[in-house]
Amino acid sequence: MDYYDAARVYWERGWLAIPLGLDAQGYPKRPLSTGWPTLTPSWDVISALQWNEAHGIGIVLGSRSNNLCAIDIDDVTLADYVVQALALEDTPTRIVRTVRDRLHVYVYCRDGMDSHPLHLFWDNRDITVELKGTGTQVAAPPTPGYRCLDLSDPARYPSLRDAWVYISGLVGIATNVAESASYPAPWQPFVAKGQRNQSLYIEANKLREAGVPFAMALEWLEWRVTQQYEPGDWNWIECQKTIESAYRKDTPPQDSAWRSSYGTTAEHFGRWQR
Repeated sequence: MDYYDAARVYWERGWLAIPLGLDAQGYPKRPLSTGWPTLTPSWDVISALQWNEAHGIGIVLGSRSNNLCAIDIDDVTLADYVVQALALEDTPTRIVRTVRDRLHVYVYCRDGMDSHPLHLFWDNRDITVELKGTGTQVAAPPTPGYRCLDLSDPARYPSLRDAWVYISGLVGIATNVAESASYPAPWQPFVAKGQRNQSLYIEANKLREAGVPFAMALEWLEWRVTQQYEPGDWNWIECQKTIESAYRKDTPPQDSAWRSSYGTTAEHFGRWQR
């Protein structure tokens, strides 16, 4: 498939694709189109771009691609751990290996699509993870060196930060988000809609730190969510994923035994729906 045809396929998925040229290191990462962050997402605009000069294809992230975002993991070892951890989950998402064997994890976000880098200390070294949303783009297949490991539709999260909180919890990265000043205090008597996911994550962390078993935390937090969290477009699958991300912090990604102690997300979903 050439880049023009690939752009058409991406457009049919609702994603805005642009032609890429070579950067200073010889990688196909540089947008050829001036003003690409503000391009109108229409096929007439896309088809008129410089596809005959392309060395690769990029996807414009954020609102111009129906809130598509990407978590760019710039470390081979951490990328391997994330691939293993996501393979154990029952909610697949689109994963792409990059030309340098790093990783792009694609997600949809309802809001919170602002891009920013995260500087982490993991495995005794400094690592950069970039949360990429509005105003950014990523090279994508069939660009040389880029390949899909999972062709699933991107998973959906309330925000790009929430997506990273979940994924970082799977591989045991301490991001300190539970102590961040931007997150609400735990155990408030009423939790408004805009703070539900952050509050639930913090409270799950507090229970984990206190040694509360996961199954018991699920029951306690289910009661709290149904009684003291503002109702809305939320369901138990989303709640349980948030709780899981807190409890997976201390669990290596290869170890799935903890999951068998309480069952799958699908089994618990039948117990509570809004």
